[in-house]
Amino acid sequence: KTEALGVYRKALALRRELAAVPGVDVKTRLVVAITVRQVGQVLISTGDTAGALEAFERSRDLALALEFESPSAEVRQALATSHYNIGKALSETGKTADALASYQTAQDLYQKLADANPTVTSYQSGLANSYHNIGILLSDTGKPADALASYQTARDINQKLADANPTITSYQSDLANSHYNIGRVLSETGRPADALASHRKALDIRQKLVDAPPAVT
Repeated sequence: KTEALGVYRKALALRRELAAVPGVDVKTRLVVAITVRQVGQVLISTGDTAGALEAFERSRDLALALEFESPSAEVRQALATSHYNIGKALSETGKTADALASYQTAQDLYQKLADANPTVTSYQSGLANSYHNIGILLSDTGKPADALASYQTARDINQKLADANPTITSYQSDLANSHYNIGRVLSETGRPADALASHRKALDIRQKLVDAPPAVT
């Protein structure tokens, strides 16, 4: 991971040089924001949450500046992903309210992207992940009803993705996670029969995933 971080930083330095050329296009400058975010993702995997948060916020600011100039879907996706990652970093540092606000901003951006581009699966997946993580925070802060609604929305989106893309295991796994978390909330709120049904759905999906590629630990 340390080596990866060094390589990403070298790439970032080169991309910043390219982006500084007069008259350069938006795409070249957007790549800088994306690379800054990738640096943050490596930092958070190494446990440097503060450094990751700083990188994610810089990535957000770069994407936000580009949105004023060129509000394209690619720019808005970069902005949404930065807000999502900021939410993740804030959540890990215990700043639940701020994390929730960041996830909700990401959710709003992904919703607009998904509505305008219903066939782009990455927008749908980003939207589902936002709902899922919002559900986690709502559950952790004693709002089970709101958490359940958020998990159910994530489940519905993940179900459509899994049905339309049966060979993509990540969509199946995300769907299983949705059923699992729905089951957890139902169990905690005194609905054991419904919780059991939801957990069994998660189990069925995960069993199929295990049976299909048994080498994936």
